[in-house]
Amino acid sequence: MLSAQSSNSSHQADIYNVLGMLNTKLHLYEEALKYQQECLSLVQGKKLSYAIPAVANLVGYLHRQLNNFQEAEKYDKLGWEAAMEIDTPDKGLTQVMASIQNNLGFLYGQQKDYVKAEQCFKAAIDMWSSVESEREIANAEIASATILVDNGNYVKAKQLLERALTRCDNEENDNQILCRAYFQLGLNRWFSAEIENEAVWDVTQVQWDLNVLSLAQNALEKSLKLAEKYGLEEELPGILHQIASVYWHLGFQTGDRTLQDQALKLNDRSYQTSLEYNDMRYAIDSLVGKAEFDYYAKAYEHISGYAQELSDRFQSYQNIHTLYFGRMLRIEGDVAFQQANYNVAFSKYAQGIPQIFQHGGFGPYSIKHELNLLQKKIERLPIELSKTLIQQLKSQWKDHKALKEWCDQQMFLTRIRATKQPSSHA
Repeated sequence: MLSAQSSNSSHQADIYNVLGMLNTKLHLYEEALKYQQECLSLVQGKKLSYAIPAVANLVGYLHRQLNNFQEAEKYDKLGWEAAMEIDTPDKGLTQVMASIQNNLGFLYGQQKDYVKAEQCFKAAIDMWSSVESEREIANAEIASATILVDNGNYVKAKQLLERALTRCDNEENDNQILCRAYFQLGLNRWFSAEIENEAVWDVTQVQWDLNVLSLAQNALEKSLKLAEKYGLEEELPGILHQIASVYWHLGFQTGDRTLQDQALKLNDRSYQTSLEYNDMRYAIDSLVGKAEFDYYAKAYEHISGYAQELSDRFQSYQNIHTLYFGRMLRIEGDVAFQQANYNVAFSKYAQGIPQIFQHGGFGPYSIKHELNLLQKKIERLPIELSKTLIQQLKSQWKDHKALKEWCDQQMFLTRIRATKQPSSHA
């Protein structure tokens, strides 16, 4: 709700505000945005200066959820500037200002501007510290750690998450913060468990530190237990999918079919729960997860069906969730590569890699990781075929300067290889 100071003239704004929050809770971000923009127009028209920062912050948050980054920044800064007009900030305004900085931190982090993101998160933490809001400080530390994990800064992220956990001394009151902290800690440990190996050319060859992966499992299981115990339904899709991924890698590397079966069930539960709660990010991610697991299991015949379902059911979300659409295409390409159908494989890579590049990816799904695997695949092919396929990629990536440059690098490396020894796909 808007401030209790709202006069009768702002009741309509209150109603729009509540409708916006309800739709946000249901992940219906476009509907929520309509209501919050109506609310903002009303409070601006009534010159309710105390209400503008909070509502503008919500509008900015919703634009960020819809990947409208420019609009998100515009409204976050509108809220910030409105708050700066108030000379003596009370506790409520300080918390709104901190929330704006927290949202800006997320926004800049999603755009890979990590310096600005860290600056904003620090400002948010400092502001919440000034009003001694331990829970909000913990939330900001978790948010900052989320971006650090995306950036591969696992050590610093782990420190922040452990600090956030120490701020929560009452499970009943702090269950959601604890749930989110353990979730991020699990992700952090999973991503940091990868054993780097430059010789790997296929995702199924990646090896993991099983001790670290077990720590990831423990953290995610704690997160899941809290979500189920306290009815944190909105947290379930992500937890279920990520714990499924950890179970899968543990099971695949150790040959434990029971863990792999559990992974399949948890991921399917994530998919169904995501649909139930309109969490399109994890609905799409868990559908791609089905394809990924079947690729590992060499159940290649199922993967085209998942790709078709992704297109039929979620096509309208492609511009928001480019990473997952790109990954599905890459998986289809990997199937074709395994079947020595190289023209189809590289056609899929040509479509999928730019989408992953646009997002940037994270952990084992980073664009750096994807390009390294593609380079190693190229190195396994005969020289002339490699040159032809690199040229095809370059012609299809003419609007992507960095990817075109990558193709030039691969062409030169292929010429060097030609002076040494032939290579063939084994």
